[in-house]
Amino acid sequence: MDSLFCKQLGKGIPIVFIHPPGMGHKVFLYQENLSASFHVLFPDLSGQGKSPRKEREVTIAHFAMDIVELLDENGLDKAVICGYSAGGLVAQHFAITYPERLLGLILIGGFPKVDSFMLDKEFLIGMKLVQHDLEHLAYVIARSHTDHITFQHALQAYMLLADREVWYTFYERGHEYDCSDKLSSIEAPLLLLYGSRETWMQKHIPYYHVCPDATLHEIPRAFHQLPSRQSVHFNRAVEQFIEKHISPTIH
Repeated sequence: MDSLFCKQLGKGIPIVFIHPPGMGHKVFLYQENLSASFHVLFPDLSGQGKSPRKEREVTIAHFAMDIVELLDENGLDKAVICGYSAGGLVAQHFAITYPERLLGLILIGGFPKVDSFMLDKEFLIGMKLVQHDLEHLAYVIARSHTDHITFQHALQAYMLLADREVWYTFYERGHEYDCSDKLSSIEAPLLLLYGSRETWMQKHIPYYHVCPDATLHEIPRAFHQLPSRQSVHFNRAVEQFIEKHISPTIH
């Protein structure tokens, strides 16, 4: 079995961060600060970043299986699973399929299926650019996440390590994925994080009304790129969520 590349820091309650298509763990640079309080794990999913492509079909379910194998390899029974954007589809599939391994779920700009015009276009444009202009796609995504030139270049270069077919198929499978009818089965604490200005993503919030233990947190004057552009506010929200909803259940 080919293991995922995974950067790990800190001790305590484990949090696994799942990146969007193609981006790799580098997008969570500022979440490394959470290692002062938690055991943070930043994997590259199969075929992306430094992780080898696994000899199985590229699906949301298999990416979730990547995370299960990561926990097993590190002797972790349970973890908080944090999914960013389309990485949240993997996180939700994990939560629904492996509830016994879940301490809590955090979704950054989450959606259970593509159900807005803007999000649909983002997926379709992403798939087209992966096929025809990968370098430009990496540049646009990197620039949208930070104004720091060094970080921009690092993100862009890291994205170009991804297997093009895996990247495309991640978009394709995410575009067709739908777990909306299974959300009520997520009984673990759930944190929904959105920027106040990402209205096309907020349209998906009503789907989560069926989740019995959901908390909605909106970051003022923010768009979608919360881990990098709103890292201080984002990290504080994660800390507060875990301290209030997760820590009391395991101590």
